[in-house]
Amino acid sequence: MIDLEDLNIKEIIVIDCEASGLKEKSYPIEVGVALHEDSFSFLIKPEKDWTYWSKSAEKIHNIKREELFDEGISCFEAAQRLNSQLRDLTLFSDATDYETFWLDRLFKAAKCERFFDIESIYSLPFKDEVYAAEKKRLSSFIIIHRAENDAHIIRESLVKSLS
Repeated sequence: MIDLEDLNIKEIIVIDCEASGLKEKSYPIEVGVALHEDSFSFLIKPEKDWTYWSKSAEKIHNIKREELFDEGISCFEAAQRLNSQLRDLTLFSDATDYETFWLDRLFKAAKCERFFDIESIYSLPFKDEVYAAEKKRLSSFIIIHRAENDAHIIRESLVKSLS
């Protein structure tokens, strides 16, 4: 558990991924990051061998596979952007196993190393009931299941529940 005294709220950075599904063959299709005063996201073009697509996942995130080819960036460009903006930082996730799985898949396809770490939000000493209430409140007027929005909701809920 991270000590609250050692924590600078401005240093809490949250990452979230949307994916083609939840199976072993799934891959990242969108990455979103929420920082103290900024956030960003991008869609990712699937690699040639990334063919798995879950229609039920599509119904949740509302991203069509065709959009990835039209608006997405290459795995290499995605990895480079993430590394250049997040180098040597620790990011937080509410689903560390999934985020790590998809980011590992992204960086392997890009043939480069990831230069940032991912920790679970559950290593932070937040107040569960405050976090849950704030997340519910924010989710009532922000479109959920889009990576940047979800990262923002998680970050803002954490900040509120830590103070």
